[in-house]
Amino acid sequence: MSNKYPSSHNERRKDIAMIIMAAKRLGMDTEDKNEHSEYRALMFSVTRLWSLAALDFSARRRFLDALNSLLEARGMEKVGGQRPGQAHKPLAQDKAAIERKIGAQLKQLDASWPYAYTIARKQFPEVSTFEFLTVEQMGKVSGALARTIAWREKKSPSPQPSPLGGEGAEGGRG
Repeated sequence: MSNKYPSSHNERRKDIAMIIMAAKRLGMDTEDKNEHSEYRALMFSVTRLWSLAALDFSARRRFLDALNSLLEARGMEKVGGQRPGQAHKPLAQDKAAIERKIGAQLKQLDASWPYAYTIARKQFPEVSTFEFLTVEQMGKVSGALARTIAWREKKSPSPQPSPLGGEGAEGGRG
């Protein structure tokens, strides 16, 4: 299970840069150390801290969300629309679409639906039947099938055509 609170130095720098950019768009002075300045007052009201350097991951996100809300209220473009490092493919919005995708993946694997049911049971033992899986859970089953397909393709690459052409060295004319 991955940690939902990244501590990477680069992530912290990106968050701080986005906060400063949003504050500048709002016309706030980020250099003003006066705790009664608009920037410091907003930061304290959202995070209960006076310094940007003292903010942890969740406080930085809350403060950036507050600044983005102000930008949106003023009709300005938000900063950092999608957070860095979260470029995920969008999930299908309905179960039927994911079921069709799983069906196509099973066909590519030359497997039947019980194979997908087994994967679902291993990933989500608390769900009694495949039909009760949520959209996100079905997406994870589809992801597991995609990894299996990629692994099989990597394990046994498709046969290359013979350099002699036609049927190969054994099946040629004699």
